[in-house]
Amino acid sequence: MVIDALIISLRISSISILLSSAIGILLARIMHKKNSIAVRIIENLLLLPVFLPPSIVGYMLLIVFGRNGMLGRLIYQAFDTGLIFTWWAGVLATFIMSLPLVYQNSKAAFLSIDNNCEEAARVDGAGRLQVFFKITIPMALNGLLCGIILGFARAFGEFGATLMVAGNLPGRTQTLPVAMYYAVEGGNRVLANQVFAVVLAISTLLILCFSYLSRKAEY
Repeated sequence: MVIDALIISLRISSISILLSSAIGILLARIMHKKNSIAVRIIENLLLLPVFLPPSIVGYMLLIVFGRNGMLGRLIYQAFDTGLIFTWWAGVLATFIMSLPLVYQNSKAAFLSIDNNCEEAARVDGAGRLQVFFKITIPMALNGLLCGIILGFARAFGEFGATLMVAGNLPGRTQTLPVAMYYAVEGGNRVLANQVFAVVLAISTLLILCFSYLSRKAEY
């Protein structure tokens, strides 16, 4: 059971962090120096999951993506199946919860870049994409990776929103945090200790990586 929950947790977290990294870094690059009302509204919506209880986020996703929800009805009509209580619902929940962390750290990383380096590259004839991938990304890389690690950790440890939309189906949607909850609730100390050991090991590895990259980002 622990191996199944670990595989599901890693699968969900990996896909969600790929999505949140791509979208979060792109949005941070577009909006990091803008201060219009529209940008502030979008940014506040991105950060909203940080300030809401995860169970509330899960409930909101149920309203939108449930079979009778606006998007959920369209998904059911298009694919003849629902999204809720599948592991893809777990991907959706963890994506929503990890995106703010990736965005905020990416924004801080881009703001820390010396604009003179980018301007010098443009003067030398580099195009916008060349500047972004050869100058901006390398200079902001450690900060971006810190955001990705934090986002992955948030996705990996997500419980409330995931339980609301994906449920607890062993071997299908049960993640490690959900397995821990039901192991403790059912008095299964052996399973709870196994889950604890696995989560602690992975979390320690993520902390070490984050600390290393944070020190590099300071220089």
